[in-house]
Amino acid sequence: MASGMELSMLDMFFLRTGVSYTPARWTNQRFFSAGFGLLFNGLGVDFAYLLPYEPYSPIANTVRIGVSITK
Repeated sequence: MASGMELSMLDMFFLRTGVSYTPARWTNQRFFSAGFGLLFNGLGVDFAYLLPYEPYSPIANTVRIGVSITK
């Protein structure tokens, strides 16, 4: 289960935050996420940082970077 929100400024800059919870019987990955995105002339770049609930989680201090092309 996951939930999040995004704040858009001028349809170019985006701030994001969220939370994800997966029960222990599946993967037990629970974390907060925060990030931002930039969109300019159809090219998007996204950055996210994952902060897990547990200090020794395998996803601790994970950074996600994405690139997208839109019409």
